[in-house]
Amino acid sequence: MQRAARRQAIWRKALVVVLLLAFPALLCVAPANSPAEPLPTPTPTPRASATPTATSRDATPSPSETPEPVKPYNLTASPSDTNVEIHWRGNSRSYVVQVSADPAFSSPIAQTTKSETAFISGLSPATSYHARVAPSGAPDEVNTIDFTTTAVFTIPAPAPEQNGATLSELTVKWKAPEEGLSYQVELATDPAFTAVTRENTSAANVTFGALKGNTSYLLRLRGVADSQVVTDWSEPIEVATVAPVGLRVASYNILCANCRDGAHSWANRRKLVAKTIVDQDVDVVGLQEASYSSGSVKGKVAQFQDLANLLGSPYKLTEPKKSRKGGWGVRIIYNSERVKMLEHGVYLLPGPDKLRYLSWAIFEQLATGQRFFFSSTHLEPTNDKGGSTKYYNARKKQAQVVVQQIAANNPDKLPVIAVGDYNSTKFDKPTNAPYDIMQAAGYLDPLGNAYKSRAQTDGDFVEKRINTEYSSYNSFERHARKVSGGVNGSNPDYIFVSEMRVSEYETVVNLNKNGDWIGTIPSDHCMIRATVWLPED
Repeated sequence: MQRAARRQAIWRKALVVVLLLAFPALLCVAPANSPAEPLPTPTPTPRASATPTATSRDATPSPSETPEPVKPYNLTASPSDTNVEIHWRGNSRSYVVQVSADPAFSSPIAQTTKSETAFISGLSPATSYHARVAPSGAPDEVNTIDFTTTAVFTIPAPAPEQNGATLSELTVKWKAPEEGLSYQVELATDPAFTAVTRENTSAANVTFGALKGNTSYLLRLRGVADSQVVTDWSEPIEVATVAPVGLRVASYNILCANCRDGAHSWANRRKLVAKTIVDQDVDVVGLQEASYSSGSVKGKVAQFQDLANLLGSPYKLTEPKKSRKGGWGVRIIYNSERVKMLEHGVYLLPGPDKLRYLSWAIFEQLATGQRFFFSSTHLEPTNDKGGSTKYYNARKKQAQVVVQQIAANNPDKLPVIAVGDYNSTKFDKPTNAPYDIMQAAGYLDPLGNAYKSRAQTDGDFVEKRINTEYSSYNSFERHARKVSGGVNGSNPDYIFVSEMRVSEYETVVNLNKNGDWIGTIPSDHCMIRATVWLPED
């Protein structure tokens, strides 16, 4: 019995040793920083799982764990007519929200909230606003968003329509939907109206100026009452400035009514002179020798008035009265359907013998709204003899006064067209003084009919020549005068212009294939006519 008990004790000890050697994981190890646990009993037990210790987002962290505030992000704005709801994301316990129509936030609507949503009321309909959100106590961590409140309108938007245009202006009108409104009007070149020109008006029309010619624009407007927008924007309409339009100008010495008789009398020529003006379709023509006499024409009507009567509407004289203050034979006729006369005047030029005048006018080209200065003159016609320079000096002085008077009566520095019979050609001696004086003052000859030039030209800028090889003074010679081998005739008549485009220049003749005049010659001078284009600026 004792031997059996000893065997059992030995087996139990052996079993313990075997178990310890075969299953070392059954040994229990105490966690770090905690007291050691007593060894477990030999009976195996399951291992315990680890428990997480991180603080949840909604739990209140200890002071040492409070994160640094970050700039709010994912900002969105949901506006209505007078309210806006703003949402964002962030990590702050509270936020400051500000809303203002002023980008500088001078008088904002402010709100402090512990959530990531703010509801702001008291806004104006159809108004652009700026919003910013920052963590409380951290104003530098700010983020912004812009929005526009919606409109609640009981008044319909105005319906604009174009009411006129020039090269640089646009006029738009509309029917006012309700009295007492004023209007915000926007003009833009893009459908988004990102770059706009704005006008505010209480009238039912508006004019935009300083625009580019031949350009399309978009226009819209809305109504305002008591500083509040009360209508939606109108549907944008397309409007456009006009394209530049050529101006047909001329100079015509028609020979005085009593200067010739017979075949060259005014009675025989008058209808041809009128026909030449009509056929050339001129907008403005400067006349010389349009006298007070009626010649052999019945009715005792002055020659210039007789011509105006033959032309009829829409042609008009700048000065229809029969008086010396009208400029004697220097007159201006214009097409009143194409240009509008704004001002006019006459100036007596200095001279040794006969009275000589400068007649001038300021016109507006109706198609484009552009204004220009036009003058017509007739300088001393007498030729010097025996080496004298008396009349040469007289023409020189008169040309100087013409330049002075253009400047004195054109304070706005409008484009200038100065025409006339200057009674001096490129072959005159000692020089072509009036020509040189006009050129030096900036009034240019498009033909470049330089002194003693023949085939060559100097400073010409006309784009198209029509019969410019013929001389403007024909002296009623049946075979038309011209300079042999030249592109320009020997001309006492000129069309001088300030800097502008000249697309064509014509010496008006009616010749057969041999260069002879056909039928009655209208005057001893040919009309000279040019198409000019007033500068856009």
